[in-house]
Amino acid sequence: MITLRPYDPDHDYPTIAEWWHGPGHDPVPKVVLPALGAIAVRTIRDKQQDVAAAWCYQDNSTGVALMEWIISKPETSGVILKSAFEAITDYFKEDLKANGYTVLAAHCHSEQLASVLSLNGFARIETVEHMIMGI
Repeated sequence: MITLRPYDPDHDYPTIAEWWHGPGHDPVPKVVLPALGAIAVRTIRDKQQDVAAAWCYQDNSTGVALMEWIISKPETSGVILKSAFEAITDYFKEDLKANGYTVLAAHCHSEQLASVLSLNGFARIETVEHMIMGI
């Protein structure tokens, strides 16, 4: 069973950073992650395990939001990921609709994640590279 909880930067960031290190990526800086974040939690026999996370940026001038920095615990199966990202996507959609948003976009860097997001209703547009800089 998959449930969600809000992202808590002080509690969750160390775990999330480890997930980024797993496939050899640098973690996204903690200060870059927006307040609207969700952690997918898998429960088996009363034992809970965090399995995936994503964050959502909300544009203040259009009805477009961006689900970003989508990550999962390394070695998580595709079936679990599908359920986890379906729950996260549904959570963001509900919150965004209530606040007048009409479009949810997402960037991803892996074919597996693109496939999972496609199964959850996202349309493929193009390949994207993430770029970031301090100002």
